[in-house]
Amino acid sequence: MTDKRLKQKFRRIVGADAFLDNPAATATYSYDSSLLTARPDFVLFPQTAEQVAQVVTLLFRERIPYLARGAGTNLSGGSIPLKGGAVISLTRMKRILSIEPENFCARVEPGVTNLEFQQALSEHGFFFAPDPASQRVSTIGGNVAENSGGPHCLKYGVTTNHILGLKLVTPDGNIIELGGRALDAAGYDVLGLLVGSEGTLGIATEISCRILQLPPAVRTLLAIYDATEDASQTVSEIIAAGILPATLEMMDNLVIRAVEEALHAGYPTDASAILIIEVDGIAEGLAETVRMIEDICRRNRVREVRVARDEREREQLWAGRRGAFGAVARLFPNYSVSDGTVPRNKLPEVLRQVSEIGKKYALEIGNVFHAGDGNLHPLIFFDVRDPQQTERVHRAGKEILEACVAAGGTISGEHGVGAEKIDAMHLVFGVNEIELMRRLKNALDPAGVCNPRKVLPESSSETIVPPAQSPRHSSEPASDGIPSRRTYLPKNIDEIASLPHYLRQSGKSIAAMGACTLFEYLPKDIQRWKKPHGIICSPLMRSIVEHDAANLTVTAEAWLTLRELQERLAAAGQFLPLDAPSEATLGGIVAAGLSGPRRHLYGSVRDLVLGLQLVTSDGKVLRAGGKTMKNVAGYDFGKLLIGSWGTLGIIVDVTFRLMPLPKASGALIASFQRVEDALEASKRILAGRLNPALLTLMNGHAAAALAMELAFSKPDREWSLILGAEGSDSAVQAQLNGMEQACRACSGDVSARVDVSRYYSLVDIVTRLCYPPAGQQWFLSLWLSMPCGSMSDGLREVEALTGEMTSLIVAHVAGGLICTHLSTAEEVTGGACRCIVDALGARLPQSTITVLKTHTASAESMPFIVGRSAPSSWLKAVKECFDPEGLMNPAISLW
Repeated sequence: MTDKRLKQKFRRIVGADAFLDNPAATATYSYDSSLLTARPDFVLFPQTAEQVAQVVTLLFRERIPYLARGAGTNLSGGSIPLKGGAVISLTRMKRILSIEPENFCARVEPGVTNLEFQQALSEHGFFFAPDPASQRVSTIGGNVAENSGGPHCLKYGVTTNHILGLKLVTPDGNIIELGGRALDAAGYDVLGLLVGSEGTLGIATEISCRILQLPPAVRTLLAIYDATEDASQTVSEIIAAGILPATLEMMDNLVIRAVEEALHAGYPTDASAILIIEVDGIAEGLAETVRMIEDICRRNRVREVRVARDEREREQLWAGRRGAFGAVARLFPNYSVSDGTVPRNKLPEVLRQVSEIGKKYALEIGNVFHAGDGNLHPLIFFDVRDPQQTERVHRAGKEILEACVAAGGTISGEHGVGAEKIDAMHLVFGVNEIELMRRLKNALDPAGVCNPRKVLPESSSETIVPPAQSPRHSSEPASDGIPSRRTYLPKNIDEIASLPHYLRQSGKSIAAMGACTLFEYLPKDIQRWKKPHGIICSPLMRSIVEHDAANLTVTAEAWLTLRELQERLAAAGQFLPLDAPSEATLGGIVAAGLSGPRRHLYGSVRDLVLGLQLVTSDGKVLRAGGKTMKNVAGYDFGKLLIGSWGTLGIIVDVTFRLMPLPKASGALIASFQRVEDALEASKRILAGRLNPALLTLMNGHAAAALAMELAFSKPDREWSLILGAEGSDSAVQAQLNGMEQACRACSGDVSARVDVSRYYSLVDIVTRLCYPPAGQQWFLSLWLSMPCGSMSDGLREVEALTGEMTSLIVAHVAGGLICTHLSTAEEVTGGACRCIVDALGARLPQSTITVLKTHTASAESMPFIVGRSAPSSWLKAVKECFDPEGLMNPAISLW
């Protein structure tokens, strides 16, 4: 129990009316939406980040366990105070701080509900993609803690794909900033680790969210089936056909009847199953998509397909889906919600198993779930007053999760592990993965007081001994000409795992090498001071492990090149929407965290990586993530490898999310005399919801290089916009017409058009221009990542600082990335390079700068990254959890 003196201190921090400790009041914070209960000793209601920090500092000092709580809609016991202590309720921190359409960003406090946020954004023509069914009451802070999903996450991704930054109170009470307002920040993705960590690593007090424009057109369909198997088969075929709906939801008969009795949504009560299918995008392309979906439904014996005629009918259909959980609660005393995810093509099989499990334990089970991403939510109905039935519910829930994992899925798609699923963590993680997560928890919360006994199982004495055989190696120089180091040529994962263990025994360092597309630039300058003792290069490990075309995923070994993968995928009508040099290896692309010119349309590397396998500095093989679209089991430590530049581990294979090849594509190049006009045209294109695949701005030197490679006439103006569209024929034509109108309205001249036959050559050239050009005269190459609304300032500062030097500038306007390469006929000193970089960092404080290439004289002192995505202490802690002796790629420091 907490003594009176301490309680008085808490009252002074938050106010007497914001502190509860009487049993009747604290009892209301002893439960959430799971089956667990535990009473806190007291509850606090801070209203500012500073109050949260003061409260946490005192709790940490007194070693009192605590947890942050939003609306208590958690379904896995994550907000239950299992060790008593304090509950910090964030419901009074409910301000929307800013909505910034120009930055595609909004800042909110954690107590803002999801629905309040959506309503505020809609007034500006935007929305927040995560839309859980509990959105009327669930908070944005809770969404961040759980990495929440919702119906629209099929197309747009889960919460982690839409969080740009956090103000965080650390477990010991300090206030730190993670990320910011830029889409991509260089360095370890600590932000990605925090999202979905279930409040065990800190308390978010301010959240910077990525917001999206409302689509220009939406079509909503209700498909009615007499057999559940036909409905689930329809789901698989829609995805396999290359259609990516915005939503694809499913209900079975039990839930349909409950919804109709409570809400009258218009669902036929005699149907075995229904699908709610929604597509959105450019209006000109939606009619064709709807026809394709209707054809697939008919092939699978649909009884009827209804298309909502107006917004009222659409809202009626969605009211039934959003209210499904509440509707079934009217019919049964209690229900338990399972939350497993499986590959989409496994849905029919797993649904049959769920039905059999219900019969085995004499339990009624209803199904309402996100079918499009394979996220099942079986509702097991029971009466908690019957202990024997309750025990059967627990056993049935365990078997449902086991069935999901056996089908290649995971134990949680969006509800988290909390306390209820801790025992199931061993179904998807081995001892090594859990031990790494525990190291991360201990490093960031050494006192173990921040939401204890959640997510991670207790310690295990089991250990895995890495292989100890001598590694296979070659003494020859690597193909990039970097001399006098031992190059190892392993042919499988076991041989790779033996290398760090072998070298570590004598304190020797190691680095992985791919195709040298980036190694060619930076390490030649820097690694002469910190050469790794061993280089791993494995050209034999370039196989596709699995291409699951029906599920739109591929797992490939890390030394396969992007070109090789794309050629193989194209045969199945699919592609990996990452833009990097075509000879770059997949492992290198992920390790460097490369995002290309089409990032606005398809997302970044971190959005497309579903899972990866790595070897750590002590030779252990770890698996992060999996092959499902949703996976919130445990800490997402795989995010830390993306953009880590090989400093945390050796990536040996990667699982990616794929996309269907677009049916049509095209581009145009518009030239402008003034950069302000080009940026205004870009702004109009984005405001017009034209959803460009390419929106890249180039200065005259870069545009001349592009024109030469495409055999076009060199633009006669100072700036050029490269605009691209991908999709159906009618949609692409409408997009290009709209883009051309926007350019002409801003004094732009369309100087070239690119049809589908040359479109991908254009994308490839634009991508290559982001990387340092060949030739010694190019002495400095930088990537500057910043908020989209700061592009004008960024371009102005780059031009001002480079002065009379020759510069290539390639700016991805909707991605917030400026790539610039500098050259001059005069002698350049290392000090001049450092001055340019330091000045840019000072003048653009919201940006991070990656130094890809620098003058040899400045290489030793030049930082690799300027501007941090997290405090150095946290970045160092992450490094030490993976590589405590600093043996992985010591040439690069990311803190």
